[in-house]
Amino acid sequence: MTPPAAPPAEPPRPQFQEVVSAADLKRFQESAQAHKREVARILDSLKSRHLSTAQKTIVANVRSFVDLSDESEKRNEMRMADVLAEKAHILARTLENGK
Repeated sequence: MTPPAAPPAEPPRPQFQEVVSAADLKRFQESAQAHKREVARILDSLKSRHLSTAQKTIVANVRSFVDLSDESEKRNEMRMADVLAEKAHILARTLENGK
């Protein structure tokens, strides 16, 4: 008795990529870089402060968002790079405002 035939392998799915104009790519990149510059300024200003454990966790999360933004930028995913940099900026501002 022969074993049943294996089902055919599913063909690879096509990769979809968002179509963004060159002007929008540049705008997203500039926005991401502006957010990251502001994050760097905020984190630099915190060096002289004693941070709680919770605040140190927020700093680590901010840095993680910046790293992910950098990785997205390297893959030319400028919209995602901007979104991640903005998240880092929002979190960093909570530290700056003492929340």
